[in-house]
Amino acid sequence: MLEGRYERLVEDLGGEARRIIEFCGLDWDDRCLRFWETGRTVPTLSADQVRQPLYDRAVGRHALWGGLPGPLRTGLAGAVERYEAGDAV
Repeated sequence: MLEGRYERLVEDLGGEARRIIEFCGLDWDDRCLRFWETGRTVPTLSADQVRQPLYDRAVGRHALWGGLPGPLRTGLAGAVERYEAGDAV
């Protein structure tokens, strides 16, 4: 299993994309860095998002929820805190 963080992907798309491709045992292709230029059909509700470059508007957005997900955090037994600290989950 390869662990990934969205924040790292946004900060270093090239490095993280290469890490993922290498982990999958695939050959590198520069088109990986221009994924939004594909002409393939995307049959999901996120089709508009797939057609744009990576963006960082969602980074930290979870903080807007405040204490509402408290029971979920408790149930995850510290995994959220470790993730936010940058530690392995």
